[in-house]
Amino acid sequence: MAVETVPVGPSTLISAITYDPEKLELIVRFQNGWVYAYQQVDLLTVKGFGVYESPGKFFNQAVKGQFEYERLE
Repeated sequence: MAVETVPVGPSTLISAITYDPEKLELIVRFQNGWVYAYQQVDLLTVKGFGVYESPGKFFNQAVKGQFEYERLE
């Protein structure tokens, strides 16, 4: 599988997310310009961004504090 950019709805927190299913790595680009890589994120979690009403609320509930991460930019 290739790296996939997952569309997110309008968000005041997140501008874009990208997912690499081979690495299980989720890249989140925030509206403030910061970029973080989250490790060992399963595809089901990533797909939640597409169905949840608020990408920012979903991130805060399902990703933040749940996965190891590093700041890229």
